[in-house]
Amino acid sequence: MKRLALHVCVLVVIVLSGKCAIGAQTPALSPSAQKALDAGIASAKAGDYLAAIKSFDEARKIAPDAPAIYFNLGLAESKIPGRELRAVCALEAYLVLTPNAENAVAVRGAIGNLESASRANIDKMIEILKIGFVGLKSPPNSYGRQPEVSLPVLYLKYGQPEKIDDLIKSFKRIDQYYTKPDDARLALLKVLCTMKRLDEAAKQAELIVADQRSNANSEMARAYIEARRFREAKSYLEKNKNSDMYLLLDLAVAENKAGLTDDAEARFQDAKLISTAQAKQDPWWGIRDIPDFAFARWRMGQKDAAESLLKQALSEIEAFTKGESHGGKSPNAVKVLCLLSCSFTLDAMGRHTEAVKIMDKAEKFLQDEIRDQEEGVLIQSESTYVFNHYVYTLKEWKRAETFLSRPYLADYKYPNGVKYMFPNDGLEGLRRFFAKRQQENASSAARSAATDAVNKTIADPSASPAQRAAAWMQYSDSFMTDPIFTTDFNVMIKNLVDYTPPSDDADKPRTIFARVEEPAEALVDALNNIHAMRERRPIITFWPI
Repeated sequence: MKRLALHVCVLVVIVLSGKCAIGAQTPALSPSAQKALDAGIASAKAGDYLAAIKSFDEARKIAPDAPAIYFNLGLAESKIPGRELRAVCALEAYLVLTPNAENAVAVRGAIGNLESASRANIDKMIEILKIGFVGLKSPPNSYGRQPEVSLPVLYLKYGQPEKIDDLIKSFKRIDQYYTKPDDARLALLKVLCTMKRLDEAAKQAELIVADQRSNANSEMARAYIEARRFREAKSYLEKNKNSDMYLLLDLAVAENKAGLTDDAEARFQDAKLISTAQAKQDPWWGIRDIPDFAFARWRMGQKDAAESLLKQALSEIEAFTKGESHGGKSPNAVKVLCLLSCSFTLDAMGRHTEAVKIMDKAEKFLQDEIRDQEEGVLIQSESTYVFNHYVYTLKEWKRAETFLSRPYLADYKYPNGVKYMFPNDGLEGLRRFFAKRQQENASSAARSAATDAVNKTIADPSASPAQRAAAWMQYSDSFMTDPIFTTDFNVMIKNLVDYTPPSDDADKPRTIFARVEEPAEALVDALNNIHAMRERRPIITFWPI
């Protein structure tokens, strides 16, 4: 680090002089950028690294292609324990802009030291998790993600697969747990598929022997379809006796795009055979499947066929008659569920207005169902389906609020409407829920856009140094804002260890485990994505578990 510090001193002298000689094409700083950089350097000299970082961030917004700013920013970030990976991103941006800088070797060495420090932090957290895992003595209180799943996944992501088998074998001592070894194996399989390590995922699939075997086969088929390895995909579908209609349709679409039109049509017809067989058991399923076939035709570029199927679905829905029973469900109940399927398909096809409009009919049939008391307590489920469709698929918040406020829901003999879903605070609770959901949607959309932008730059061989530097900083700005990346690590780890769950927490050991595991995994993901960006591979910011 002494060699690096020497270069920093040289850099500061250059910048303070108003000129920057790093790299052959380094632009001179504007007065405003120079002022912000000078302020950052002054703060850094005074030991106020947070203030320095703030000034350097202001400077880079003014002069995004100035290497001096990224270099000083990386140095300031590195001075705060826990911000090592943010420092790495800034220094990588510096090297992208000045690959032949005199201090390039020293900077690369500093990056290695910073990554080692980050790994040391992860190691400390894993030691805490290992102790916490041994202390788990009560069964999980939910079907959500559990330590028995998340710890093996963490080992996998962190490059320590040799620790997984012994950990999973220890599950034998907790047979009463919902989470079994197969659940952990399935989670590992999903993560490996996300990482495009399909051969390793296939090995995990072979180790799954009980309840999750069919799910494993489906996950492998889906991954091979995405990879356009159709022979392997068909093999896994056959292991499930070709019983997954939706995956067969996905395979048909993929084969069609690959020019294998005959194979695609054969898979489409295989899917129809499944639907026909199901309809013999429960007739209403045959109607509900039609929009899925329409969507597949649409994705295959067969728009006329897709439109014809949609019309067929709507016609068959309207054809149901009062008093007729379908698979144990009343006609109005079937109409509601089938119209939801039509609306979902229309929205997926980009026809949002039509998707919303068709919900008028769905609501009418639900009202008729309540009026005639056809389904009893199951109406609760159907009203929830309609509400969730407005919120999660259509993102029509006002329509969702209007729906839950319908008098026919409020007056129904079973708990329903706003009072059923928000019994404590009614409409105010509903509106707080909407506000939170909209914020989550905006955050998710921003993360998705940032991921796409970074991956697009990584994949573009013609991307300029300035664009690649911007990608490094976009990753830091978008995905390294949680406390684990911005708080002094020593302070944060103490707070995590000292945390005491509320007295009414029925599962304290698991709550404590999660508070340590989640930031540990965030560090591991960031470290892996940094390596991916350096090697020009896509980053992964969404995981299937």
